[in-house]
Amino acid sequence: MSFLKTYKESLFYHNQTENLNTTGTHEGIVFLHSLGTDHQMWKYQLEDLDGKGRLLIAPDARGHGKSTWNTGISLDLWVNDILQLIDFLGLQRIIICGVSMGGVQALAFAQRYPDRVSGLVLADTFARIEPEAVPEKIRLTAGIAKELGMEKYANQYLDQTLSFSNTAQAIRETLRKSIAEMETGAYQKSAKACFSASLDSGLKNLNIPTLVLIGENDQKTPLSYSQVIAESISGSNLMVVPRACHLANVDQPKEFNHLLKEFLSTLES
Repeated sequence: MSFLKTYKESLFYHNQTENLNTTGTHEGIVFLHSLGTDHQMWKYQLEDLDGKGRLLIAPDARGHGKSTWNTGISLDLWVNDILQLIDFLGLQRIIICGVSMGGVQALAFAQRYPDRVSGLVLADTFARIEPEAVPEKIRLTAGIAKELGMEKYANQYLDQTLSFSNTAQAIRETLRKSIAEMETGAYQKSAKACFSASLDSGLKNLNIPTLVLIGENDQKTPLSYSQVIAESISGSNLMVVPRACHLANVDQPKEFNHLLKEFLSTLES
């Protein structure tokens, strides 16, 4: 197991390349997971992707998986965790691939430290939810989680989120367990930090190659949210992942990975 330990926190990260010869590399790809899940949701990408000399890193966000949250949960703390992690690993620049909550974290980090980011992949995510809709969004996630308990909520959430693809159903139990074992307080604070994010005003200042992905059948983050991101970041590209719902990387990993690999190839050329 790999941990970045600070004074009060322990941040877990999965290093897919730890047994490969990446000595001296100064670049990496960081995969950021969705609300309630952990690094395991990137199974289909980490097993398939050739980093071509880059470190492939998938951390557990604070309060998720094996990472602690003693000092709280906020967008600023998420950004600082990513910075500390890549500094610890000696990565000068990274490509960030984030889905849902992970996409919000990726955008926040890119806006704060644009010189450290060489590419962005933002899937099924948003830069800002209309303020009047935020309380209801929090109620439908953290509120119901508190009411039902994390065990029952995990099943309800996945029933409403995953497609019926073989790959989604094969990883369902892994995702269910990560959500069910999460502390309710950590889930509530994460939901509030995520859905209250307001990052739209900084999009036009980003000059970073960006791929925006949205599941064809995503009912949780409307297409319009992805369109705002793609239209605001100069030179970005918006692509629809066919037959995918909200977690496109597990619903249709073959299509998701194809688009991801094409994007990485454009960065190399």
